[in-house]
Amino acid sequence: MVEFQISPYIAILIPKFLEICKSPWGKGSVPCLLLSLQCLIAATHFPPGKGICKSKKMKVLAGIVALADHPSTIIRHAAVDTANTW
Repeated sequence: MVEFQISPYIAILIPKFLEICKSPWGKGSVPCLLLSLQCLIAATHFPPGKGICKSKKMKVLAGIVALADHPSTIIRHAAVDTANTW
């Protein structure tokens, strides 16, 4: 039932998670970055969100490409997983 409560807001949440990935304070916070990348992956699994995800695919991939050079191995792996999921 949670997916039906969150689904209408996916179009709003995806850009917010990308802002966290691009923000200067997000770059230093590994848990914050990891959580936003995991949320971007989870957004692709909601049935009503699949059409929204197709329209935002290029923005998401462009937003997380910089994280491939992050000093933390965990963030680099999460960024690759996110890109592969999208």
